[in-house]
Amino acid sequence: MLLTPLLPAGAALSRVMCHGALGAISPFLTFYPAVVLAALLAGFPGGLMATALSACLASYQWSVPLGASFSVTSVDRLETVVFLVSGIFLSVLVEVMLRARVRAEKAEVRARCAAEREQAALTIQRERNFLRQVIDAAPGNIFVLDASGQLCLVNEAMARFYGTSVKEMEGKSIHEYLQGPKEVTDRLQEENRAVIAGRILGSELSIPDAGGRVHHFESVKSPVYEDDGSCDKLLVVSNDVTERRQAEQALKQNQELLNSIISGTPDAIYVKDTAGKYLLLNDAAERIIGKKAGQFLGRSDRELFPRQEVPAILRENRIGHDPAEVELFEDTMTDAQGKRRTFLTTRGPLYDLQGNLTGSFGIARDITEQKLAEEEFHKLNEELDNRVAERTEQLELAVKEQEAFSYSVSHDLRSPLRHINSYAAILREEQSAQISDEGRELLDRICKASSKMGNLIDDLLELARTSRAPLNEEPIDLSRIATISSLMLRQTDKGRRVEFLIAEGIQVLGDKTLMRIVMDNLLSNAWKYTVQEKIALIEVGMELMDGQEVFYVSDNGTGFDMQYKDKLFGPFQRLHGAEFEGNGIGLATVKRAIERHGGTIWAEGEVGNGATFYFTLGKEALSYPPQLRQNSAFS
Repeated sequence: MLLTPLLPAGAALSRVMCHGALGAISPFLTFYPAVVLAALLAGFPGGLMATALSACLASYQWSVPLGASFSVTSVDRLETVVFLVSGIFLSVLVEVMLRARVRAEKAEVRARCAAEREQAALTIQRERNFLRQVIDAAPGNIFVLDASGQLCLVNEAMARFYGTSVKEMEGKSIHEYLQGPKEVTDRLQEENRAVIAGRILGSELSIPDAGGRVHHFESVKSPVYEDDGSCDKLLVVSNDVTERRQAEQALKQNQELLNSIISGTPDAIYVKDTAGKYLLLNDAAERIIGKKAGQFLGRSDRELFPRQEVPAILRENRIGHDPAEVELFEDTMTDAQGKRRTFLTTRGPLYDLQGNLTGSFGIARDITEQKLAEEEFHKLNEELDNRVAERTEQLELAVKEQEAFSYSVSHDLRSPLRHINSYAAILREEQSAQISDEGRELLDRICKASSKMGNLIDDLLELARTSRAPLNEEPIDLSRIATISSLMLRQTDKGRRVEFLIAEGIQVLGDKTLMRIVMDNLLSNAWKYTVQEKIALIEVGMELMDGQEVFYVSDNGTGFDMQYKDKLFGPFQRLHGAEFEGNGIGLATVKRAIERHGGTIWAEGEVGNGATFYFTLGKEALSYPPQLRQNSAFS
């Protein structure tokens, strides 16, 4: 505003300086710029002031001295009026322009401020969203409490823990969720007050989740400060350490169990570092050495054992010579009582988690008594071998004697029997006229007795051969052998009505000669004891009993009383009278043949209802007779 009067003065000076060139033409020419500049600098008031001053300066009063011929005319007055109007118009125009510019600048400022506020709001919202995502992504429970215990902020983990939502929890009291004994809630409130007062505290708490399962939490509580430095809230970060506690408890239990095993085992157990110094020694090792573990820990073998034993111990306990190998060896040492003892030791390497060798372990079992027992066992074995050799020699001699006896029976006894039978037959045929009826009867008895004696000798020889004949096992068609035996029996008495039911395809692994003896005797036995039946039925078959193949021969003959079943297979044992032929050797022969195959034989029967003979061919004999089959032809 102070420069406003100077602008018209400057314009007047410029007009005077240009008077020579311009003359009296356009006296207000230099004053228009002054008015515009004044309006720009001082607004509408400055423009009016510059217009008035310019009009005065350009008027007649101050222009008269410039020339005597100058006079005020109506044109001059009109120019003055036009100048005044133009000055006012220019002042108004400039004022309007200035105000428009100010409004535009203010609008721009307001728009910029609004944009900045919006950007700041977006930034704050992004930061809040980021913070919320971070808090919600945290696995632990995070929440903010005010002084009254109201939840101001809760993360998703805490909402999930209580089986609800964040919106449901925020604004509620923490005591609606943390329910427990009064002393616990009092302690928590006291901790919260201490935190709001400016302390940072850690605490542990066990609380149930929505399902009632108790979880263990470790929490850190810290104050939340306002901008003015005051504090009326606290931040709580809780981590669920239930699994860690359980793992620690399990680890502790395993450690206790391992310590119990190490302490309770009778074997000596030790652990050494790579320098050969003891790190662990169990109770058994203490008892053997006669020293406490405290005397061993941190010391090496050179410091603990007699000098004469150290080289051997060091050789056997080398560390790191082959880290991948676990060794098993025997060593000897002197125990606390001065006795030499033998140990079977297992030694191996120990590694850390990175695979670096950290030492070795050893488990030593006292086998002194075992070694003594082995020595005694070897002595007994030698003695037993000698006895077996002697017994084998005796058995070989007995076999030779039996063979000689069999030869003697076969030749020396058969010859007199043949003579007796021949002479009796000659007497009966050639001297029958001179012999009385009683004499002929006696001769018949002599012939029958000699024939029976011959059969008995044959059966005894067969029994002996069955016991000592070599066993030649091969696949055998037992059905075919039984069929051949049945055909031979039919030839002995073609008039009998006997039906044989022989299962087809019974295959066994055994000695063909012995199995033929078995089937011949069993079928002959069935043939003999069904002689009184109008229609005799004899069955040969096989079935599974307790997973084992069991073979059987059944008949519908006379049968036997089960109380005498133990006598069936003894030599010369007969359960029936003289009405049935036989000498009691056949079933004994069958039993020996079955036993030669590693099997067993037994019988079941009932007087008047037939009998069934069962047998197995295997390494393991049945310890008890299986249940009688239900699919027999005689059931």
